[in-house]
Amino acid sequence: MKISELAKSFYAVKTSFCEQEKDLLLTEKLVNDLLKDPQTPDLELEISGLKKNIKIQQELLGSKKTELDIVSRELLGQMHSEGFKPEQKTEVHLTESSYVEIWPTKKETLACSTPIKRN
Repeated sequence: MKISELAKSFYAVKTSFCEQEKDLLLTEKLVNDLLKDPQTPDLELEISGLKKNIKIQQELLGSKKTELDIVSRELLGQMHSEGFKPEQKTEVHLTESSYVEIWPTKKETLACSTPIKRN
C-alpha cells in the first residue's frame, strides 16, 4: 500500500480514536457529576445505563487502539522503507482545500498535525 493511502487510513483511525476517547471522558465526567447529586430511582437507573455505556465505549476504544497500532506500524514501516527521516513530513490531502502533515518522530512513532487549510 502506498504511503498516501496508509497515511489517510492512519489519520481516519486516529481521528476516530480521539473522538471516541473524548466521548468516553465526557461520559465518565457525567457519571461522576451525577454521583454527587442525591440519588433517586430514576437517577440510579440513568447512572447504571451510563456505566454500561462506559464499558462498551472502553471495549470499542481498545479495538480502535489496536487498529491504530496496526496502521501506525504499517505506515511507519513504509515510510522507513522509502527513506523518510525523523521529522520529515508528508502531506495527506483530506479535501481540495485542506490537508494534514504526518511524520515519523525520533521515538519511532508517528505524529500528525491538525487539518491545515489551503489558501
